[in-house]
Formats: sequence, structure tokens, C-alpha cells
Amino acid sequence: MIFSAPPPPPRREARSLSTTSVGKKNGAKKTKKKLSMSTSSPPKASGRRTSSAYTAMQSVKSKLKSHGSRETPAKLTRQRTVPTTKTEKKLTAGKETRLAAMAVLRKLIQTTRPNVGAIVTIDELELLEKTVRTAANLDSVKSFDKEGGGGFDALRNDRDIDGSGLDDAVFNTLKAYMTVQVEKPKDKFKRAVRSLGGMKALVGKLKAGAAALEKEVEAEEEEKLEVDKLPDYVEAGLDRWSFNVFEVEKESTNGSLVWVAEALVKKCGLEQKLKVNRVNLRGWLMGVQEGYTGESVTPYHNSMHGADVCQTVYCLIENSYASKLISDNMKYIALLAAACHDCGHGGFNNNFLVNTNDQLAIIYSYDAPLERMHAAKGFEIMREKDCDAFCVFDGEELRKARKFFASFILATDMADHFAHVGQLTKQLESVGVDLTKESDACFTLGMVLHAADVSNPTKSWDYYNLWTDRVMKEFFDQGRKEKELGMRVSDGYDENNPTPQGKFQNGFIAFIVKPLYEVLDKIQALDCKEPIRNLEENSLNWKRSDAEGIKERKKSVSEASTKKV
Repeated sequence: MIFSAPPPPPRREARSLSTTSVGKKNGAKKTKKKLSMSTSSPPKASGRRTSSAYTAMQSVKSKLKSHGSRETPAKLTRQRTVPTTKTEKKLTAGKETRLAAMAVLRKLIQTTRPNVGAIVTIDELELLEKTVRTAANLDSVKSFDKEGGGGFDALRNDRDIDGSGLDDAVFNTLKAYMTVQVEKPKDKFKRAVRSLGGMKALVGKLKAGAAALEKEVEAEEEEKLEVDKLPDYVEAGLDRWSFNVFEVEKESTNGSLVWVAEALVKKCGLEQKLKVNRVNLRGWLMGVQEGYTGESVTPYHNSMHGADVCQTVYCLIENSYASKLISDNMKYIALLAAACHDCGHGGFNNNFLVNTNDQLAIIYSYDAPLERMHAAKGFEIMREKDCDAFCVFDGEELRKARKFFASFILATDMADHFAHVGQLTKQLESVGVDLTKESDACFTLGMVLHAADVSNPTKSWDYYNLWTDRVMKEFFDQGRKEKELGMRVSDGYDENNPTPQGKFQNGFIAFIVKPLYEVLDKIQALDCKEPIRNLEENSLNWKRSDAEGIKERKKSVSEASTKKV
């Protein structure tokens, strides 16, 4: 399978330096440098990247049709019609204006640059104030207190007088705005503020109207999302270690990965704490889900596995004291990394890709090609329209988010398993693990994601067997491919000469899974008692089933030897 190279970094606002001609009384012209900041979107990217979200939505529609007479879940949607009358057109235009004003408000509050200022124009500021005032049903201020109005001094005085004070982001943004070097901004800014009733009145209107606009925009965004209403017993199972993701896949219209990840982000309170844009999160998750190869091609490494690992990471964090120590940013990134950790997996492991000189191995210099591709897929999807799940981050936070996201996914490479377990063991024996430290939290969450990735033996016996059947089908598929290419068949991958299932799984438990969970359990903030207990029970079950199998085989041989010909 051929994969594309990782995309360039997501776009950032571009700065450009232009010159304008300024007329003079004597007719002579001179050029004046003008700093402008462009926030327009780049040209629409070509290729598959522009179509994954669309393709995902089409797959959802086809899935709905294939359900036949099955009753579709309730959806929080409203019928939309094309405006025809003057009143309807006016209402539609008003909504677009309010959405545009909300975007300006977000830019004003969030998007500032040191020594440059907010990337908003005076016209945008005037539009914002007018719309906010309308939304909040506020009367315009006709009078202006000359003694206390205008400019940064008034803003500072207002902040000192009012005990509640201005939001620091608003205060710093308005202060930074006055440093933009375009056409005497201070004078123009003061004139605009004066016409709006003074700085105090302007800030009051911004703060009073922001809540009204925010609620309105959230309602508009909510309408765009189809929300699956699953049975109560499915939703109640999100906190359980042995979670039935198979039932979610059966009941959910949008798919198990989308439903599980969205539900967990909300359940952790991250949607409110980080002000997650649900449209962007949904778009990204749909792209990731579509990025997983279909279940008919890869029985194990599909979107259900991504959903299962995401829920397991949630349990390891939230069902222990670690939830109080790990930052909200880290939790959000860890959940997204878990959902995306096998995106684009073709059913063949790293050894196979390297040994066959696969294009993917070449792109990533034969170093963890799968894991690096999975992370790159996640970033690539974020470049699409309404798919930037990292839009909650900016500046240094965004840089760290990308670093942690890639680090968590790279930690799932089995080639680093023993080195990472040894490193964590030494750290616990020497200085210990402090999850309030960024470096310790990053390393530990990588280990947590790796533990979730190999967690099948830690689940209840029934679920464990369902996953075992799927992964063995995938192993045998690779074994057949290795035979076709004249390669040595990987241990345990030969369906014609299979390793006994109990022996194969008990070896995996004893040498890989159990040591990993035992070292994680030594971190005081984590609790791995239930998965370790399940590991011991499942190991005994495999030994018991193998013993019964041996008895049956001995019995059949004995009967055959005494049978009369």
C-alpha cells in the first residue's frame, strides 16, 4: 500500500509588508510602509486531503440507507429552507452578520501578537460593537465623558475602579491594538471609540453582548451536528473497563470512533474547559474514522480498535488520582492521539514494511514507519476545512500539542516496548514520577496509550476472545502475503502450522502485557488493579482451555487405535 508523505505544517497568519502612495500638497508622492496582516484562507488543497470529510459523510449516508427499516436515532437538527421572502432574507443576513461579528470577537480576544497588536480592523471593531449591542439589546451611548474617556488611559482607569476588572485577554488585546502601525491608528482608534460612547461603554458592550452571541453561535453550530442517541446501557458503560465497543458500532450512525471520542471529551469536561469547537472536533474525527481502512480489509486495526483504545486511555486516567494531576490540555491531546493512533493501518506490521522495502518505510527512513504515518495522518486531516481539532491551541501551546500528539503515538511502537518499560522502572526506583511535571506526564501518557493499545488481554474473557479472533485473522493474512513473496513467515502467523492459541496468548501476557501494567501500577497516581486481575484470570482460562484440548485429542487418538477395521 502506498502512503503519501507527511503534510507541511498547518497555516498560520501571514504577514506582508506593502507600500502605499500618499499625496502631498506640492504634488510629489512618497511611499509609506504599511504593515498589514492577512487572515484569509490559503488556496484549497488538492487531492485526497480535500475530500476525506466529505467522503466520511457520504459513507454515513450510505450506512443509513443500508440499515433498511431500522429506526434511526434521534437527531438534534432543524429543517432548513432557502429564504424567499424579504423577512426571511433579512433574518438570514442578520444571522450571517452575527456569526461574522462573533468571529471578530474571538479574534479580538484570542489572536494577538507581541508588538503588533490584534489582527482586527477599525471596521471590524465597529461591526462588532454594533452587532453586540443589538444582540444584548443595549441602547447606544449618546454622551461621552471627555474627562474619563478615550484611549488606553481610560481603559486602565476603568480596570482600577471596577473591582471585577476586565478580562486580562480583553485588556491586553485592546492595549496591543493601539500599537498597530497603520495610518495613525491611535487617532483613528480614539475616534472610533469616541463614536461608540467611550472606552468604558465599548468594553461594557463587548462583555455584555459576548455571552449572548456565544450562545447563539453555539446553537448554530449544534444544528450542524447529528447526535446519536444510544441506549442508556451503552452510555453507562463508558466508565467500565470492559467496554462494549461492538455494541456502539452497531447502534451508532456516525460510527463508534466518532461517538466514543466525542462522548469522552464531553464526559471529561474538556468541551467547556478548553472551549472545544464541536464542528472542528467532529470534522477531524470523521476524517480519522474514514482514514482507518475498512473492517472488511483489516479485521483488527479498524476504527473500532481506535474507539476501544480511546476509551481505555480514558479509564486509565479518569478512574484514578491521575485525573487530578494531568492538565486538561494533556488529557485532550491523549484522547485524540488514542483515537488516531492506528489511522491508515493496512494490516501489516513495521517488520513487514521494512523487509519488503515498502514506500512507507522509505518515506520514514525505516524508523517506526507506521507510527509516524499515523501521526502525520492526524495532522494532515487538521488542514482540512472545519477539521482543526487543535484550534483550541495557539502559539506555544500549539507547538507543544503537536509535539505531545506525535510523542504519544510513537510510544505505541512495539520496538521501544522493553526500553520504555526499563526506563520507567529505573525512574520509579530513583526519583519517582511526578505527573504535574510536563516531561513526566508526557512520558507516562505515552506509556498509558501503549498499554491501552495492547489491553485486549486485560478485558473480560468474552471481549478478549472477540478481539483475539480478529487479530489472528490479520496475522494470518500477513502470513499468507509473506509466503507469496517467498519470505520467512513470522512466528505465529502461519495458519497452516499455527502456534497453539493458549501458548501464543500466554506468552504475550507474560512477556509484554503484564510487566507493562505492573510497572504502571507502581505509579501512585495510577490504578491498574482491575486489568492485572483480569490478566491473571484470562491466563488461567487459556491454560484450562489448552488442557481440555489435549484431553480431547488424546481421547480421539485412543478411540481410533481400538476401533475395529
